[in-house]
Amino acid sequence: MRRTVGVLPAAGLGKRLKPYNGLKELLPVGYYPSEKGPVPMVVSQYVMNALRAARVQDLYFVISPQKWEIARFFTNGSRFGMNCCYLFQDEPEGMPGALDSAYPWVRDSVVCMGMPDTIMQPTHCFAQLLEEHRKKAADLTLGIFPTETPQSLAPVHLEPGTGRVLEIFDKPQTTTYYNTWGVAVWEPSFTELLHHYVSHASRVHGQELLLSNVFLEAIKQNLRVYGTQFEDGTLFDIGTFEGLRYARAILENMEQTYC
Repeated sequence: MRRTVGVLPAAGLGKRLKPYNGLKELLPVGYYPSEKGPVPMVVSQYVMNALRAARVQDLYFVISPQKWEIARFFTNGSRFGMNCCYLFQDEPEGMPGALDSAYPWVRDSVVCMGMPDTIMQPTHCFAQLLEEHRKKAADLTLGIFPTETPQSLAPVHLEPGTGRVLEIFDKPQTTTYYNTWGVAVWEPSFTELLHHYVSHASRVHGQELLLSNVFLEAIKQNLRVYGTQFEDGTLFDIGTFEGLRYARAILENMEQTYC
């Protein structure tokens, strides 16, 4: 069986939170218990907890040179029950470029990808996603969450009955699909496609490559791309002030913890 690893792209500039200059991945949202009482939990701990619940132990953070504080916070990961490594993306090239930075280390692995500026529920989402991924012998499986604001995210059109992904719409002006992909699992077949896509993509100055477009390319190349819906799940986007305030209002008033 192939090794399963986690990859978290955290090299972005955080433009949507300006003029705040701190690291969004280390913003405290909610708490986890300790012998001394509740301890603030940073945003990226949530996706780490979801990976750990799926028994993923090896985790690669992709960071920029300006985000060394992430490595200082998590260090080797032992405090969080994981083995953390840090890869550098020197220049921001969008999420596909950040993920491709991990290519030499994960090319032969099953990759679980989450975004360290989002909080997803249920915590077992990666465990369920991996189970469905293996059951369908998929190349790529997307975890899909309901949302009331699909226009600011990436809603997905699934084929009824099969769960195959037919279309992905990145920040559409209008849509009838009130969902968004939020996490993903993929095989080395998709890792190779991603690497080729990033290596040969035409770049327009000022525009970043979109991961949704790489997913669509996988469909075009006849890879087996499926979606798993978490109909009772939630996805909080902490990359905006509105999302941050909303997540804090919900999670910091809940008795349940997410450690």
